[in-house]
Amino acid sequence: MRKLCRRICAYIIDILIISIITQSLASTTILNPNLNKYQKYSKEYNKLYSNYVSFIYQLQNDYQDSKLTEKEYKKLVKSYPEYEENINEYYQNKKLTEKKYNKLIEQITKEYEKKSSGLYYLVEKNAISEMIIYLIITVVYFVLFNYLTQGQTLGKKVTKLKIINEENQNKKVKIINYIIRMLPLYQIIYYTTRLICIFLLKKSQYIEITSMVYYLQSILTFITIATLIIRKDGRCLHDLLAKTKVIMYDKNGNII
Repeated sequence: MRKLCRRICAYIIDILIISIITQSLASTTILNPNLNKYQKYSKEYNKLYSNYVSFIYQLQNDYQDSKLTEKEYKKLVKSYPEYEENINEYYQNKKLTEKKYNKLIEQITKEYEKKSSGLYYLVEKNAISEMIIYLIITVVYFVLFNYLTQGQTLGKKVTKLKIINEENQNKKVKIINYIIRMLPLYQIIYYTTRLICIFLLKKSQYIEITSMVYYLQSILTFITIATLIIRKDGRCLHDLLAKTKVIMYDKNGNII
């Protein structure tokens, strides 16, 4: 249990370090020339999502009694003027039937999905620099840094953990093994797919492929964490693939 807690703490520390460095570098227009466009489209995308969710929630709440009063109608139109035309199409003679209510929800959802997918694609197109920065920092940190420090990221250093060769702890872990270790856990596959697909695919294809890869990467991450918890030796999926293991040591450097 102690080793499990240490590994979780080390993981959190390392992820925070990667996130801070990536966001710091990606927040400069020198390294990220599309920063302003990225922020603009991100803001529009978040606003669209927030308004859609709030409107649907309010509409469902108002229609719990299977009717939409004139007072509720006026409040909806005032709070969400962007949906006024949609509401007026179905709210006739101060009534909203269940059939028209369902059609209203369906229409607004379809329009939202169309607009949001377009904005999401624009966000992604302007996030290329951030993707590249993340990939470079992640590879440098989890491969080169690990290799130079003989298996210790800053997180592992703080928690007194170390990556060693499975078969011979005195044999240095190779770079290729650190690359294999990195793939299942730090969304490298997902980010690489996004970066490649943004240049090659159209919007609909891009969203479909990257969404699928995201779920696959999430499954890999889940399996990795599950193996850490389930296996008695504490070896995760990436340890098994890379033929490595993580050991604890005391203040004197002795393996626990």
